[in-house]
Amino acid sequence: KNINKVISSNSNLITIENFFNDTMIVRDVYRYKIKIQQSSYPILVKHSKNEIKNSKFNDLYVMRDKDIDSIVLLLESPHKDEYLESNQLYIPISPAQKKTGDRIENNICILINELISNPKYNLRLNKGEYRIIICNPIQYQTSLYYLYKSKIFKKLRDDIWSEIFNQPKVQDYFLDRINTYKPKLILNGCTKGCSEKINNFIKGKIPGIKYYEISHPFSWSGFNIK
Repeated sequence: KNINKVISSNSNLITIENFFNDTMIVRDVYRYKIKIQQSSYPILVKHSKNEIKNSKFNDLYVMRDKDIDSIVLLLESPHKDEYLESNQLYIPISPAQKKTGDRIENNICILINELISNPKYNLRLNKGEYRIIICNPIQYQTSLYYLYKSKIFKKLRDDIWSEIFNQPKVQDYFLDRINTYKPKLILNGCTKGCSEKINNFIKGKIPGIKYYEISHPFSWSGFNIK
């Protein structure tokens, strides 16, 4: 009901009006705090309450604790588990639900510790607390799962993602969000087809930021840190 209105069709073409609309936006969330301690393993702190209805995790709105610096984890766009389907409505939840979210929770401290403790990466973070923000550069479901109800068509998803991200107003909004989060570290966990565009964008718009490319959290048996 809330994703498409067919305004014309024939045997070869279906035209849909206002497909990517505000009711389909999956907002960024503040999911955890992480405590960085000198010469000690990072500690993940879970929130005691959940402000995002239907989220599997205790997510808070990103305006909470704005005085605390952040570590921002980037994922390219929401997929099927980031929406609740109910009575022909698709209700946005929050990023990284189910397996992706579980793997973030189980591995984010391992990843941060590797970046801090391994001289190869030379990451220095001041001791203290940081917000973990999970952010989709594109907040719409570019995989189109809610149309196809099947596996991801990777080229289709990447093409749609790129067409949306190439719009200046989309890039401006993404940059505004990132700057609001005051990141001390950005982790690019976008899938392969979208990661390079984000890589070029971050390095061009936020030079000097502590930044690493990693594999998508769904694949965190290894991090492939670059």
